[in-house]
Amino acid sequence: MTSPTAAGRHVEPIDLSQVPAPAGVEPDPAEILARTVADTALGVSGVHRLGTPFGRAVDSVRRSAFGSGSNPGVVISQRDDGLAISVSLVVEYPANVTEVAETARTQIAHAVGQLHEHPIAVDVTITDVHGPFDATTSTGSPE
Repeated sequence: MTSPTAAGRHVEPIDLSQVPAPAGVEPDPAEILARTVADTALGVSGVHRLGTPFGRAVDSVRRSAFGSGSNPGVVISQRDDGLAISVSLVVEYPANVTEVAETARTQIAHAVGQLHEHPIAVDVTITDVHGPFDATTSTGSPE
């Protein structure tokens, strides 16, 4: 079931209370926000993956060396007037790039709005288009 928004877009409700916290570890709010943004963006129809090839390579090295990584393609910064979220996406061909970006922006703002009460600005950048001519398979995780 979807609910309409002011811009005429529909937002898929997400029940974030069902996501279990890691046992014995106090979750970092910044990590929760970044993971929420990444998971929400990857759930948008037409999104192939997040980030740029360079960002995914850096994250792969970070995971190998330190055992933990980040969410490539997701940058969250706190400003005086609220949160500023920047997301880089690779879109699947033949999806409409503008529609995918707008849907991702709407879904991310709605999901983060459930976790953060201050104003949220979401900037979506399309870094590439993945098509049938590309050799990699579609996965949401970094390579």
